[in-house]
Amino acid sequence: MSTKLKTLLNQAETETLSAGVIGCKADLQFALSNRFSADIFEWRVDHLMGAEVAAGIKKLRRPIILTVRDYDEGGKDNSWDDSQRIDLFHRYANLATMLDVEAINLSVTEPVIKATRHRFGAGLIVSCHCFEMKGALMKIDNAALSCRNIRGDILKLACMADTLDDLQKFTGYYVRTRRRNSFPVAAMAMGKFGKVSRIMFGLNKTPLIYGFLAKPLVEGQPHVSEIPKLLADYTV
Repeated sequence: MSTKLKTLLNQAETETLSAGVIGCKADLQFALSNRFSADIFEWRVDHLMGAEVAAGIKKLRRPIILTVRDYDEGGKDNSWDDSQRIDLFHRYANLATMLDVEAINLSVTEPVIKATRHRFGAGLIVSCHCFEMKGALMKIDNAALSCRNIRGDILKLACMADTLDDLQKFTGYYVRTRRRNSFPVAAMAMGKFGKVSRIMFGLNKTPLIYGFLAKPLVEGQPHVSEIPKLLADYTV
């Protein structure tokens, strides 16, 4: 484990960290001009890649979550096969403080995870995205089991919540998952209740809250600058 990662995980145990999502050139420019606008930046390689981008990410000199999102879990490109995604993880692994890999793909991506952990001391976020509530609990339970088996550092859960009933169910799933596992669980809703969920889960010890920098990638993301204020306004 790298010193940068150890510091980051220790910080996440006591406070909620803001994660600024870089998915377009405007996001990267915002990040370069406001390096301390977030505690950590997520680089969505499936939305933005190339040598020039990698050079910009390196200039940030900030903790980086490296994400090459699978299309079935919200990624941009539906033409990439597993080998192309793994190649991109390998190509940019030296810039990663943490990798974000979908729970459903761990059997395929485990070699690159092990290599990046060994060579660069990178951490691992195991992510699970549910775009409908039907079957979400089983998918979340399976993701938690996978995170435990591979010794992930953080489990990330994202569920679509366009109704109050959806948000209530997801909240119950989040609490259930936290109680059953020793690793941190980062939770956030997508959709209508996305921003509300980030406040709610942030007040309930979620380690990460994601926000946009120049342009949101999913509905419900607040601007990264809003996150500290939103939490402070509701902290007693």
